[in-house]
Amino acid sequence: MRRTSLAVTIFGLVMCVAASAGEIPLVASTLVPGASGKVSYEHDRSGNIKLHMQTQNLAAPEQLTPAKNAYVVWIEPRDGQPYSVGPRAPAT
Repeated sequence: MRRTSLAVTIFGLVMCVAASAGEIPLVASTLVPGASGKVSYEHDRSGNIKLHMQTQNLAAPEQLTPAKNAYVVWIEPRDGQPYSVGPRAPAT
């Protein structure tokens, strides 16, 4: 009986962590000070994280000073080095 309740408790905790979701506000750079946005995330049952990024007032890269070709999304893990997940063009 005790093992069953422990197993159910552990299962419940794992499901809470696995199904967790949240939002993180994006911080504007000095190159695009009027921009804002957020990243929504959720964990799936396999431990993967699904990200969805929304931005507002993001200037076209070629209109920046100096002009750029694209925006690049970087991820910085808590315990690791930042890494690029690819260029992203602004939505039109």
